[in-house]
Amino acid sequence: MTETTQPSTPTPTKALPDLQEMLRVGEERVEGFTYAQADGWTPVEEVRRSTDPMAQPQVVATPEGRVHLVWGENGWIWHAWRSDDGWSTPQRLFMGHQPSLEADEQGRVHLVFAHAFGGRHQIYYTRYMEPLWRLPYEISRTPGLSHRPHVRAAADDRVYVVWEDDSPGFPAIYHAYNPEGYWINAPIPGIRGWRPRLVTRGEEGIHVVWEAAMPTRRGDDIYHAQMAASGWTLAENISDTPAGDSALPHAAATAEGEIHVVWEERIANRTFIAYTYGQYASWRRPLVLVYWGRPQQPCLVISRQGYIHLAWVDEDVLAYRRRDGGDNPVWHAPQALDQAGGGVGSPHLWVNEDGNVYATWVRREGTEYVLCFRTWEMPREQRTHLPYVTT
Repeated sequence: MTETTQPSTPTPTKALPDLQEMLRVGEERVEGFTYAQADGWTPVEEVRRSTDPMAQPQVVATPEGRVHLVWGENGWIWHAWRSDDGWSTPQRLFMGHQPSLEADEQGRVHLVFAHAFGGRHQIYYTRYMEPLWRLPYEISRTPGLSHRPHVRAAADDRVYVVWEDDSPGFPAIYHAYNPEGYWINAPIPGIRGWRPRLVTRGEEGIHVVWEAAMPTRRGDDIYHAQMAASGWTLAENISDTPAGDSALPHAAATAEGEIHVVWEERIANRTFIAYTYGQYASWRRPLVLVYWGRPQQPCLVISRQGYIHLAWVDEDVLAYRRRDGGDNPVWHAPQALDQAGGGVGSPHLWVNEDGNVYATWVRREGTEYVLCFRTWEMPREQRTHLPYVTT
C-alpha cells in the first residue's frame, strides 16, 4: 500500500520520504512553511486560564459522550469534564504530576500519576466513580524513582500501566496490571530505557515502545516489545538511525492489529517527525511525516475506521495532519489547530468509537497559561463500527 500526500499548497506532493535516505542526502530545512487553517474542527474552547504553568493535559471520552480532562498544575492533578452544557468548574484532585488518562469500553475512566512524598517517587492509580474519584492506590512500590507512567485498558478487561524506574540502578521499564482487582508489577525483562508508551491490541498482546541509548552510537533509538501469553519478546530496534537521535515515541494500533509509531528524529540542527508501522519482527522501513519547520512533541491516534490523526508542535503552531482510511489512504495537507505568539505545547489526542477526535493542549498568552480544547467530527457515512481497540 503506497503512502501518498494529497496535492495542496503548501504541502509536499510526493510519497512520504524514506527517513534513512533523507538523512543520507541531508536536505535543507524547509523554512517559512505556511499551515492551512483547520478544516472540520470546532472553535477553540478555553477550559482553564491560570498564571501557573499547566502541563501534560490528557483527554478521553466515554461511550456515553462525557469528555474528561486532567492535567498537572502547581504540583497538583486537576480535573474537568464536559457535557452538553459546557465545561465543569475545574477541580483540584491530588498532589502529583505526569498524569495519564484512559477510558475503557465500559466507560470507566482510569488515571495514573507520579507522586513524591518523603523522598519516595511512586506511581498511583485511581478510577472515576461519578461524581468522585477513588482514593489513589500505590501500584509501583519500588525503592527507586518511579515516573512517566502511561495507562491503557485492554479487551481482557484488565488495566495495564508502564513507567520508568531506576530501582535496579539503571533506567528500567516496569509494568503493572490488575487481574481480579489486585495489582501485580515487575520490570520488563532485559529492557533499559525511558519514556515508555503502551499500546493494547485486542486480546493478542500488550505492546510497549520506548526510547533507549545505543552503547555504540551517539544518540537514542526507539524500541518495541510485546507481551504475549508466553511472556515478553526481545526488544527490537524500530528506528535504527545511527546518525540520528530518536526521541519521544508515541504509538497507536489499528483495528486489524497493526502498530503505528511516530517519534522525533534529530540530526545536527534538524528535527523530523518519523513514522513506521508493523508488528513484531515485521516493521516498515521508517518514513518521514514532517520535515519542515521545527517539529516536536508528536501525538498519534487511530480510529476504528482506519483514520490516522497526528498532532505536533512547530514553534508557535499546534499542527495537525490526517490520513483517511480506505483502500487508497491519503495524507492531507498539514493544518494549524492553534497559533500563539507565546507558544503552544503538550498536545494530546483521543478518538472515540464514532471516529470523532478530541484535542487538548496548553497555549501561552503573556504571563498566563490557557488550557484549550477542540473537536473534529468524523463524516457520518464513514462511521463503521469495528471491534474494540484501544489507541
